This record gives sequence, structure tokens and C-alpha cells, in this order.
Amino acid sequence: MRSQFGYCGRIVLMPLIRSKFKKEKDMVYISHLDLLRLLERALRRAGIKPVFTQGFNQHPKISFAQALSLGTASQGEYVDIEIEEGMDAEEFKSRLNEVLPEGIEFVISKIMEGKVNALMGEVTHARYIMCMELLEHMDEAGVKSELDGYMKLENIFIEKRTKKGDIKQLDVKEMIRDIGILMVEEGKVYLSAVLTCGSVSNLKPELLLQTIRDNTGLKFDVEDSTIQRIDIYTLRDGKLVAPL
Repeated sequence: MRSQFGYCGRIVLMPLIRSKFKKEKDMVYISHLDLLRLLERALRRAGIKPVFTQGFNQHPKISFAQALSLGTASQGEYVDIEIEEGMDAEEFKSRLNEVLPEGIEFVISKIMEGKVNALMGEVTHARYIMCMELLEHMDEAGVKSELDGYMKLENIFIEKRTKKGDIKQLDVKEMIRDIGILMVEEGKVYLSAVLTCGSVSNLKPELLLQTIRDNTGLKFDVEDSTIQRIDIYTLRDGKLVAPL
């Protein structure tokens, strides 16, 4: 049981279910808002009644960990959904998977007990796998040397436009927790990176690739690179743990 919800003068404890899900195939091209609407329809089709917010513009209490860039696949997205009636977490997951379109699949669902922090507030980091197609040949030793030099840079700057329209430089070095080579094969470089992600600090993987291109001898088109989010984490006692 999670949140308090007033109904006919009583205070009722409503279950909150936190789920991890995949977003892949054609579903990578739907927006964050479309994903929200898709889940609302899926709940109706599955016969699961969500709790609604109060006020004039009522909507289901559905909240995500962190919005995903359009076109990016993910193996580890998270969502909190409050429902009106108690339900086994496995049944919840199964009923939703029966009605969800191909490309969206709930992997784990868990009933959250006691005080639960908002997902968006918990998220601090995310792991990504990126594939860059090199325009000029370089072997794995050369790629490693370039990335080692990149990580030894004292500062890594990007240009960011402010709300007033001004351009300022932002140092993103501290936003990169880890980066490593998974494989170099047939002119393609596969990287794994852990970046800050969330409301406090957020480095998009596209910007990371841009800084790699601009600060190393690796030649590739950022737009032609593929990105997949593997999981989302919260920093707890110095360790990265999944929010579920």
C-alpha cells in the first residue's frame, strides 16, 4: 500500500505498483506523451482501474522515471502506477502484457510498501550501449588510446542554450561516471557508458557522443550512431542500484 486517497469521507490506502519495462522495435518512435496514453488504454483493456488525480483535469496516477529520447530503445524503463484495488504483481504484469503492442513489454512488477519516493526524484544515473560506425579505420588499441586520452581530459565542454537564448559552455566531465569499450568489429565501435540521468543532472548520450567526436581522433557521424538504454539507477551509499 502506498498513497492516501480520499473517497466519500474516508481515507483509503491505494496500492502502488512499480514496473520495469522494455521499449523497443517500432515503439522507439512514439513520444513520451504517446507512451503515457498507450498505458492508459492498456489499463482499460486489461480491466485494471488506476487511481485518478483530483481537480478539474483528472488523469491516471502514472509516473515515469525519466523520459527517453525519441528513437532510442531501452531494456530498462520504469513506471509507477497507482490502482484502485489490490492485485498480485504477477497478475498485473501478465494482464498488461496481453494487451500491450509489440515493442512494449513489462519485465518485472512489484507492489511497493510503505513510504515510496517519486521515481523521477530517485533516478541519478543510467547505463547506455552505443554503436558508432567509424568513417576512418582504427583498430581496438587505437580506439582505446583515444578514449583513455578523452577520459584524462580535465574538462569536457558542451555548448548549451539558456532559456534566454544565450549560449553558455557546460563542463560535463563529472557527469560521466564510467565509459568502456565493449567491442570493435567491422569498423564499428560498441561502447558502454554510465551517465548522470534525472532531475538534478542529466547528460544525454547523444551529447556524450558529440564530445567524443570533438575531443578524439575517432571520426563518425553522431546522427548515424545507435543508442540503447540498458537500465536506470539510483545512487545509494555510493553504489548504483536499480529502483526496483
